[in-house]
Amino acid sequence: SIANNSASQRAIPVWLRIGAGYLQSRTKTLNAGASDTVAFPAWTASPLGLLAVRCSTALAGDTIPSNDTVSTTVTVTARIDAALTSILAPAGTLDSGTVITPQVMVTNNSSRPESIPVRLAIDAGYQQYGFILLAAGASDTLDFPAWTATPVGILPIEANASLAGDQDPANDTARSTVTVIRHIDAAAIAIIAPAGNLDSGTTVTPVCRIANNGTGTVDIPVRL
Repeated sequence: SIANNSASQRAIPVWLRIGAGYLQSRTKTLNAGASDTVAFPAWTASPLGLLAVRCSTALAGDTIPSNDTVSTTVTVTARIDAALTSILAPAGTLDSGTVITPQVMVTNNSSRPESIPVRLAIDAGYQQYGFILLAAGASDTLDFPAWTATPVGILPIEANASLAGDQDPANDTARSTVTVIRHIDAAAIAIIAPAGNLDSGTTVTPVCRIANNGTGTVDIPVRL
């Protein structure tokens, strides 16, 4: 914010310095006795630490230079934030007994690389932990040990990122569900009899072999 204390309209050059890496200038025209704000190009907070901030006017012929400069400081700290972006697998509807590799998407919103601990729970019978190393601003998938789809029903899934010092816990958790249905599969495996060469008139008890590949006890109709 600057002021024109002159007796007439002036175009006032303004300089802004932040630390050692940012120096920008703008010119603001103000009527006599007026004040206004001056916006500068965007600055990305870096490096870490306490940085001096100095704003100064450079009006030619200024007769009171003692009020041409204001100074302050800004402290830049490391941003720490891991986000559990989504649960990729398991998802949808699965036959019971299906083997799935659980997978989640994790994002490192921090201003530095982080090794992010992640927990994944599926219903009451599956809970696993993993780590993923991500660069600042990066996202990637994290796989967990295989899970066998069981029991039958709609199962809750919860994934949590637990980065120490996380500044935004609201994005640390993702939840979803997976539906497990009873697997039903009857298979005809082989015809055992009759087989080969038989004399006409031979009496044979036809036999075939079948299998229940499902996950429950069922009565299987068989036609030969």
